[in-house]
Amino acid sequence: MLKCSVIKSLFRSVTLNHHRARENPASGPNNVSRNSSANALSLNLRSGSRASIRFYVPIVTFWVILLFFLLPNTAHAYIDPATTTYIIQIATAIIVTLSVTFSIVLFRFRMVFSTFLIRIRTRLSGAEKGARTNGASTSDNTWIEDYQYPKNALPGSKQPPDKAFGFTEITKRQIEAQEVSALTGQPDPLPTMSNAYNFESASSAVGSKRDHEAQRSKRSSGPEPQPTTFRARLAAAWNESRSLKLRLLTSALLAAAVSFTFFVFGPLDLVIASQGELGVGVGDVAWLFGLVGLAVFLVLFAAFALLRGKILDVALSIVVTLLLAGYIQGTFLNGELARLTGESIYWAGMTTPMLINAGIWLLVLIVVLLVRYFLTKRFVYAVSIISALIIVMQAVALISEYPSVDKQQMVGVTSKVLTTEGEFEVASKENIIVLLLDEFDMKYAMALEQEEPGYFDDLDGFTEFTNALWVHADTNPSIPEMLTGIPYEWNQDVLEWQTESYPKSKLLNPLTDNDYHVDLYLDGTLTYPPGHAEILEGLTHNIGVAETVLNKKETIRVLTKLSAYRYAPVFLKPFFWMSFVDYAYLTEAVLPEYPEYLTDDVIFNRALRSEGLSIGDFEKSFKFYHMFGPHTPYYTDRFAQPTPDGVSTVTEQLRGSFYSVREYLNQLKDLRLYENSTIIITADHGAPRQVQAIRTAEEVPALFIKPAGSAHTALQKNNAPVTTENLRATILKEAGLPLPDGAVDCFEVSEDAVVERHVLARYGEAGKTIYHVTDWAVVGDAKDWNNWHLAAEWETEFWA
Repeated sequence: MLKCSVIKSLFRSVTLNHHRARENPASGPNNVSRNSSANALSLNLRSGSRASIRFYVPIVTFWVILLFFLLPNTAHAYIDPATTTYIIQIATAIIVTLSVTFSIVLFRFRMVFSTFLIRIRTRLSGAEKGARTNGASTSDNTWIEDYQYPKNALPGSKQPPDKAFGFTEITKRQIEAQEVSALTGQPDPLPTMSNAYNFESASSAVGSKRDHEAQRSKRSSGPEPQPTTFRARLAAAWNESRSLKLRLLTSALLAAAVSFTFFVFGPLDLVIASQGELGVGVGDVAWLFGLVGLAVFLVLFAAFALLRGKILDVALSIVVTLLLAGYIQGTFLNGELARLTGESIYWAGMTTPMLINAGIWLLVLIVVLLVRYFLTKRFVYAVSIISALIIVMQAVALISEYPSVDKQQMVGVTSKVLTTEGEFEVASKENIIVLLLDEFDMKYAMALEQEEPGYFDDLDGFTEFTNALWVHADTNPSIPEMLTGIPYEWNQDVLEWQTESYPKSKLLNPLTDNDYHVDLYLDGTLTYPPGHAEILEGLTHNIGVAETVLNKKETIRVLTKLSAYRYAPVFLKPFFWMSFVDYAYLTEAVLPEYPEYLTDDVIFNRALRSEGLSIGDFEKSFKFYHMFGPHTPYYTDRFAQPTPDGVSTVTEQLRGSFYSVREYLNQLKDLRLYENSTIIITADHGAPRQVQAIRTAEEVPALFIKPAGSAHTALQKNNAPVTTENLRATILKEAGLPLPDGAVDCFEVSEDAVVERHVLARYGEAGKTIYHVTDWAVVGDAKDWNNWHLAAEWETEFWA
């Protein structure tokens, strides 16, 4: 708009002088007018050049930033967002920016060409030649001496007609004010209606040369006084010169960009990338986050609409900084983070990345403030352009992802799940009970014994195996392989492997074939294909048909938190860290009688104490409980209750797990079934060992075994190098069943045995989408890290 006004003013000035040159070719005062016109031409061209420079600054800055971040790293979140969305967003940004830039360049070319034609026309009119002939110096005439009435003015009138040169009266006044501003360097001194086009007394509108010198002297005396009181400053900050339409448009675009980025695109992109691993599909939650995004938009838009002036600019600056920095963070800057897999992250080793990342956020803030300071009038336009561009890029990416989305509906369908049916029913004669505490590592047990010496001494008849190693270092596939004996080679789809291995189980089939009542209390997110417990038909009795219902409140909380983890700066990401327990409740399985079993020690403890153990109508049973144990996050106290602030320690949470375990054992004693029961307390894997802030392997899972018939004896310790195969052999032997060829139970392994055991651990490197599997060979005591040696390593695709 400013450039157009300059061109119009230039054109009118040249036309006026050309008209006077034709009517008054003689020398005299008119020659001064010609000279003044030429001087106005020069000033306007210089002013236009400065405006052009200011105009192109944001465009050049944008392209520098765009090219700097052109090659994105993978943005890691709990479920890694689809990598293709980054490419799509960049391509969209380039296309849109090229289109806008081309349009601007074309428009500028037309303006420059028009300016060139005007200058040629002015030279041909003789205005400049006349000025040189009369010896007038353009450098000395920066004020207007006189104007002549145009020929179409009303005779005898002191005012111009309603329309002159095709402009309305108000437009003529604005043009005149801009001419004065260009000649004097002062803000537009808008003339009054009475003298706006009184060319004979133009000196009263522009001021004489003496008045002009007085004005310059006044300017040199210092700046105008600023408001001193708070009320005056507030009134000045509230003053607004922009139109309501412009303010509302900018506010709407920014509010839409914030709500769409953080509350619509972020959650939906995570769900799309998970392809069902979160237990919900994009069609299940799209409408929900559409409503959430609309609510956030209305709140932000209403807040912006109530603000004016500099106060509005401050609010826009803060919000657009969060939007721009968050978008850059989520799309380009998360590559330095290890993938969030539910395990705790070594935040203490990320001080340098946190500082660098905070510096980038600060840089974005500085850039926004500089644009606001130097391009005050164009700041709202820059905010609008950034907001619209972010919306377009993400919308295109979201639409492009839809064809590859798994259309399978997960909410509102019936499925088979493992329930709590018979959870606390035990057999009347023989019981084999496995209480598996997730991530129960020997170092946690030793830490607890250091805090409370003799903490485990009351485990009557138990033997503690202090040198056990399981094959896998992750819950999945550790528990399925523990129950089936079918090895997983890390080169096949894990759900397909589960589907094939459970029916062939080398442990469950022999037990059921020998009249054991088997109940498996497993969480479907990790230990069997979610909603497909039918693969366990004939192997366990607690299978139920459920209708999946969306937990709206929990879904909003979890997915919004995951989105915040993705877009937050690194130093704030610990506040949005999540474990797999957080997204286990996005859906609920509604069953007619028994709820779905979930790995939750708080629920387990309450149910155990309220229902209590009872004797079922079967003589032999095998019960397998997957408990939460000392796994992160630590949120329970020693009584298996949530802490008030949701924060606990690993040893305190382990005490809470054993609070439930001891209650279970005491109730067995009350039923007089403790002595004849085989009880195993163990883990699915140990705790991660951090080497250079990267998860490389697991240490030693805890293992306590009480054989049937063992009681009234103190806790024993055994350092034999036992494995998962020895544990399965122990269960079969306690059930009175034959063992596979060459298999021995845990008690038959000598502590002096030299056995090479292997642990397969999965880990990811920062910024990588391909993850590694490491094969660790362990000879000797597994508690000594020096006995761990890397035997092999290969790459594989990640799965949760």
